[in-house]
Amino acid sequence: RAAGSLSLPMIVVRGKSARPTLLVTAGSHPTEYAGVEAALRLSRTLNPKKSRGRVIVVPFVNLLGFNARAPGACPEDSVDIFSAFPGTGGETVSYAIARELFEKVVRQADYVVDLHGGELNESESLFLAWFCKVGNVRIDRASEKLARTFGPDYMLDASKIWINRERSNLPKGLLVYEAARLGKPAIIGEGG
Repeated sequence: RAAGSLSLPMIVVRGKSARPTLLVTAGSHPTEYAGVEAALRLSRTLNPKKSRGRVIVVPFVNLLGFNARAPGACPEDSVDIFSAFPGTGGETVSYAIARELFEKVVRQADYVVDLHGGELNESESLFLAWFCKVGNVRIDRASEKLARTFGPDYMLDASKIWINRERSNLPKGLLVYEAARLGKPAIIGEGG
């Protein structure tokens, strides 16, 4: 690759119609291999002749971390891409990846599913679905419905997380929160 450029692998499955468009991402935490594998399997099993709409799969959001086998943040700048969306909070490579993905791919989507799983030092024995309420009743309900459709053991409204007795600002910067703010129902599916 040329200095200063990075191409993320992307698989697009085009069904019988142009809409709706589902975006499936994985690998923002690069050693959460269960999410990456699930995204890749999904892309291989979809049959365009039996599908309606498009599915865009981005299995390696943090490709640099994946290639380096580095858990957590991007090894180039130590920024966790997971919470760097929409990419306007900085000028390093992680923010550039988040910005390009958000502007060029997320904006095309009608729904967003961000896949995660236990990182190298974690075990995810429970199947979770996260969603974020953003104050838009239609989107909030659609995100919660999408989370339920995912069939998790537990659901988590990430907009209601408290850490050390203080309300967390966790949803801000998450891909699913920022996508929902754009009017796109979005969830995090986590397990494995």
